[in-house]
Amino acid sequence: MIREKRRGKDVAVWLMVGASLCLMIYTTVRNQVIGQRTKKLIPEIAEGTRLGGLPLVDVTGLESTVPAEGRYLISMLDTQCGPCKQQVDSLNSAAKDGAFSGVIAIFSEAPQRVRDFKEVIKPEFFCLIDAGRGPISLHRITTFPQTIELSNGKVVRSWVGFHEHFE
Repeated sequence: MIREKRRGKDVAVWLMVGASLCLMIYTTVRNQVIGQRTKKLIPEIAEGTRLGGLPLVDVTGLESTVPAEGRYLISMLDTQCGPCKQQVDSLNSAAKDGAFSGVIAIFSEAPQRVRDFKEVIKPEFFCLIDAGRGPISLHRITTFPQTIELSNGKVVRSWVGFHEHFE
């Protein structure tokens, strides 16, 4: 009788050990699969790239360029992108704090869509359009939002995705 109780306890312990091992293996495999599926967000514009002077257009159609002098925060946005809409508050804060010579949002969309977007978000920064010759087109930007810090026309830092602060 005592041996049967002990065998029952041994079986229960081994079942728990087996279940724990199965759970550990499952978790390890799942994490590897998720890691393979998750795209790592990397900047599509490398540090040191010169962007100063690239042509842009404002929402009224006037020609403009990416600034070649000073320290600027430039964010490439899409009007339909949720994280881009969230990024607006961070860009407004950066524009207010004065750490940058200016803050610019660049879009690759029709001027009317950008004008509509501006009416809704009320930005405290400049909104310009990449009309096929600016940084979004030239560097084939596909991940939005993507924000860069320019110093005298060269990229010194990059952020991909939504960021609350730019320091």
